[in-house]
Amino acid sequence: MHDDILSHYSHFLALTLHTSSPSSATTIPPPYLAWLASCCRLLCDEVQTALPSLHLALHPHPLAPTRSLPNPQTLRFLIGVAPTKPDDEALLAHPDTATRLTCGLQAFLAHVRSSHPVDKGIWLNARYVTRADLPSDGFEKFPLDGNDHATSSSNPLSPASIAALSAALRILPESATPPPRGKAPLPVPPRPDGAATAKLRPAADILDRLRWDAALGGAAAYTVGYHDRFDGIVEISLDAWRTDSTDDDFIPLHRVSYVKRKRDDHIVWWREGRRDELFGSGCGGGGSSSDGDQSA
Repeated sequence: MHDDILSHYSHFLALTLHTSSPSSATTIPPPYLAWLASCCRLLCDEVQTALPSLHLALHPHPLAPTRSLPNPQTLRFLIGVAPTKPDDEALLAHPDTATRLTCGLQAFLAHVRSSHPVDKGIWLNARYVTRADLPSDGFEKFPLDGNDHATSSSNPLSPASIAALSAALRILPESATPPPRGKAPLPVPPRPDGAATAKLRPAADILDRLRWDAALGGAAAYTVGYHDRFDGIVEISLDAWRTDSTDDDFIPLHRVSYVKRKRDDHIVWWREGRRDELFGSGCGGGGSSSDGDQSA
């Protein structure tokens, strides 16, 4: 049944660990991976409580891209998402569902990071994805000691973290955005052939890498431009960006428009223009990453 998750589900919650070098994955303590699996089981329970119209199923093993073993640079926990009513498949693509799951994943990711920090050579992200967003050549199970699969009877996250996750999953989508009064969005240039369908790394991946990859200068070196409902495009320093959905200044990631480097105002990621200079996705731009997997 667990292997059927990859073929029987069209939508997934994906928790991804990226490592800075191929040898890093083998140095991740197996108990940490088992703890992440417990966190994912908790996430399933909370999502199904907050959105009872959804059914979730967790693949019990961390997964590595095919032919990347024994030293993968990427590991994923995948949770299949399906409607509880088989004839309600459209629910999975509904904006309300995507918004609530995305907000919940942001809160989940923030509390996972703060509860169990990992080495600087490893960074985490979490996304709501479709099967088309996953690598086309499939996965292999990342081997773990059998003893590390034991399920703990205690919650892997604190009661406060669980409450924050529950609240994030119940965030109501925003109403239609009124005309902006402030800064106008950047003009979108004509796209080359094929650019409209080229996959663009999501804002979550970009902000994660800028926070955790010291070679890029750190979060304080970048500015995030996002869509405000009343003031148009608003800019904020990345090191002031709030990831906790219960914070008064929390901003959902789907409102991020661009990320730029402060020292020269150079845009390194731009949603509307499909530009990504960190990973080279979308229209490209000579990404600075050697990681060829652009679907995570």
